[in-house]
Amino acid sequence: MIAMGLMAVGISVYEGKEAIAGGALAAYFVFTGWTAIRPLSQAGRQVDIALMLLAWVFAASGFAQAFMALARPGNQSDGVPAGMQFFIATIVLLAGIGDVRMVRARNLQGTRRLARHLWRMCFGLFIATGSFLAQLVQMTFMPVWMRSLPVILILAAGPLVMLLYWMWRVRLKQNLQGVMTAKPIERRA
Repeated sequence: MIAMGLMAVGISVYEGKEAIAGGALAAYFVFTGWTAIRPLSQAGRQVDIALMLLAWVFAASGFAQAFMALARPGNQSDGVPAGMQFFIATIVLLAGIGDVRMVRARNLQGTRRLARHLWRMCFGLFIATGSFLAQLVQMTFMPVWMRSLPVILILAAGPLVMLLYWMWRVRLKQNLQGVMTAKPIERRA
């Protein structure tokens, strides 16, 4: 996924397209999700700080592009609606805030570490599938049923549905069990 994101950036630059953020964001989310589980041993803190700053730059430029898209006809920029740009920029801003918390804490443990890994990997996959599905609609050699709106919506929303399920399973379900029981939860070995 990291190689795919960086390859998308390279192809966009080679073709002279302005939209290079999708591939870079996918690579960012997957790399930071990966380092949540396997922290970098050597210059790990410096890399975390650099990636945190990168997230803030992506968020700021994303919001700037979203506001520029609002001023254009159809509220779109390169075919991307301003609402989607605001959504992505907000998610990247939240990722930057999460990076600040991680840099301050120095080391995440337990469910926080797993949750960081899960949401970043799933969101990176969401960006990748969204980019693919945007192209799928235009592919005439694909069967018509595959280019239909229900199939595209199911495939596009799949990573987000999985993200919500696993975040509930990892973080919320455990917290609710502690609130809803009067006695301590017995763990099975």
